[in-house]
Amino acid sequence: MIDTLIFTAAVFNIAFGVFHLLFWRLFDWKTDLSRLRPVNQAIVPVLNLALTFLFLLVGTIMIIEPPIPTLLAGMAVFWLFRTVLQPVYFGLRHPASILITLVFVLGAIVHGIAWFGQS
Repeated sequence: MIDTLIFTAAVFNIAFGVFHLLFWRLFDWKTDLSRLRPVNQAIVPVLNLALTFLFLLVGTIMIIEPPIPTLLAGMAVFWLFRTVLQPVYFGLRHPASILITLVFVLGAIVHGIAWFGQS
C-alpha cells in the first residue's frame, strides 16, 4: 500500500514537472512576458524551469530510491502551501482554479499519507 502511495506521489510530481514545461504554450508566455521588464522576462521562466527540475528530481528519486520520510513530509507541506497560495493569488471563481486547488489538496494528501505510513 505504501509503495503504491509513494509511486503515486512520484508520478504526481513528475506530471507537474511536465505540466510546467507546457506553461510557455498554455499561457502564451512569448507574448505576455514580452510586456515585462527584461529582468522579469527572465525571472518567470527561470523560476518555472527550476521548479520543473525540482518536481522531476523529486519524482525520480521517489521511484529509484525509497524516499526518506522527511522528503515525503516536505512535499506534503509544499503541496499544502501551494493550496493556500492558490486562492490568495488566483482566486477561486474560475472552475480551472477550483480544479487545480483540489489537485493540490490531493497532492498534499497523497504525500502526507505516504509520509505517515513510513513514519
